[in-house]
Amino acid sequence: MQNEGVVDPMLQAKGRKETVKQPVAVSSTMERLPVVPHNWNCAYALVPSRSWFVGFVTLLHSLTTNADSNDEGCGYVFLGHPELPDSQLNASETHITHRLVGKRRVHWHTIHSGRLELWKKVPNLRPGAVMSFAKMDIFFDKGPHSIVFFDLDMLVLNPLGFVHSEVSRLANKSVHHWAMHGSANFYGISGWVHSFESTRTAFIFSKYLNGGWFAFHSPAPVSFLSSMEERLTNRIRDNVKTFSADQDVVNYALNKRPEQMHIHLDWHTNYRPNSEAELAHWRAVHWMGVPKPWGKVGHTTAPVRYNDRTIGMLDARWRQACEAAVSYAEAPAALASECATQPHRVVPGPLPTDFVVLMLLALVLGACGKATQMRRRGWACLAMLWLGAMYLDADWDHSPVRRMVGLA
Repeated sequence: MQNEGVVDPMLQAKGRKETVKQPVAVSSTMERLPVVPHNWNCAYALVPSRSWFVGFVTLLHSLTTNADSNDEGCGYVFLGHPELPDSQLNASETHITHRLVGKRRVHWHTIHSGRLELWKKVPNLRPGAVMSFAKMDIFFDKGPHSIVFFDLDMLVLNPLGFVHSEVSRLANKSVHHWAMHGSANFYGISGWVHSFESTRTAFIFSKYLNGGWFAFHSPAPVSFLSSMEERLTNRIRDNVKTFSADQDVVNYALNKRPEQMHIHLDWHTNYRPNSEAELAHWRAVHWMGVPKPWGKVGHTTAPVRYNDRTIGMLDARWRQACEAAVSYAEAPAALASECATQPHRVVPGPLPTDFVVLMLLALVLGACGKATQMRRRGWACLAMLWLGAMYLDADWDHSPVRRMVGLA
C-alpha cells in the first residue's frame, strides 16, 4: 500500500518549473526545519541516551577537550523527542551535560513528529531501531551549516576541526555537487577502500558509508531526502526487515547517486586502527560491532578480529577518558562506577610470519606448477596469490585455521 505522505520529487520539480508564485506541495515528512540555529556556522550532532549515558558523557568530554581553532564557533545539537524516552535526559543528566560542554553553545532539537511516526512503521530485525533513525532528522536542516554526527560508542582522540573546514571548503568549491563525507574502513583488504558491509541495499563493489560517523554541509538536496523517504516507504510496503536502520536508508540514497558519497582515506575519523603506529594519528575511534567499552552490548556482537590489535589499548583509553569526564562534571559515584565495567575480550593472535610465507609459497607453487603450458595458468597464479594475501589480511577470525594447522 502506498504511503499517502510521500511526495513524488519529479512532480515537485515539475510544479516548481511551471509556476513560481504557487508554492509546491511538500509532504509533512519532507519538511525542512532549522535543526541547527541559523546564527551558527557549524555543529556537532549527537542523539543523547539515558541507557548509554556514560558513553554520551565520555564522547562529549573528548570532543570538548580536543577542540581547536577550526571549530571554535561550533555548538552542540542534541536530537530527541518525548516519544523516545531514552533520548530525554533528566535534570541531573542535563546538568552534567551542560558542565561538560563548557563554553560551547547547546541546542536541544525536537525531532519532527511526522518523520518519527514514519520511522515507527519501518520493520526491523532488532529492538530500538527507531533511536537509530533519530539521527536522520539532521539531514533536514535548512542550513547553511557544516555538521558532523557521532554515534555514542565513539571516542575523539585528536582535534576534528579540520573536518568542518574541509566540508565547508568543498561545499563552496562545488555548490552544485552536494556530498556526504565518511571515513574509510582500514580493516584489511576486504575493507580498505570499500567497506563490504553486507546489507540488503549494498551493491557488490559499491562504497558503503558507516552511519556511526559522517559529515555534510546543509542543506541536503531534495534528491537525497526523497531517496531516503523512498527507501522507508518501500520497506514499509514490502515488509523489508534488516538489522541496519539508518545505514540501510542513507546508503540506499547515496548508492542512487554515487557522486554524493565521499569516503576519505586520510581522515581516520571512524573504525579502529590496526597498530600502535596508526593509533598515534587516529582522530576518532568507533566500537562498532563489538561490546561497548562500558560493558553494554549493541545490536551486533561479532567476535573481535585477529587484526583488531589496538582494541585493548582503546578500551583503556576510553576508561581514562570516562573517569576524566565524570570527575570534571562532578557526576554521582554511580556513573563513575560504570567507567570500570569494561568487557572481557578475547583477541585472536596474529598468524606467525613463517606460516604466512609458507602458505603463500604453497599457493604460488600450486597455481603456477603448469603455468608454462597455458597462459591461463599465469592468471590463475596471480589470482591465487591475490586471494591468499586477501585472506591473510581480511577482517575475519583466523582461529579455526590456526587450530586446524596446530597453531592454536
